[in-house]
Amino acid sequence: MISRMLALAPQAVTTEELWQAGFAATYSTELRAESEATIRTVYDAVPERYDRVAVLAAAELARRSMLTGAITGDGR
Repeated sequence: MISRMLALAPQAVTTEELWQAGFAATYSTELRAESEATIRTVYDAVPERYDRVAVLAAAELARRSMLTGAITGDGR
């Protein structure tokens, strides 16, 4: 999911922006789309978890030469 989110939001500079773009894209495909405020609560519930997952996934993508640059934690 991280590689797809990076493609959707190449301008994202924080892990929070990255996750919010990914969640927004996911929820926008539902028949009853969620509000931006509802989508934001997903990340805000446990931001440390999402930051850690993004950093680990980005490191693995970089190891596989599928990502240039870096993503750092502390999403905000």
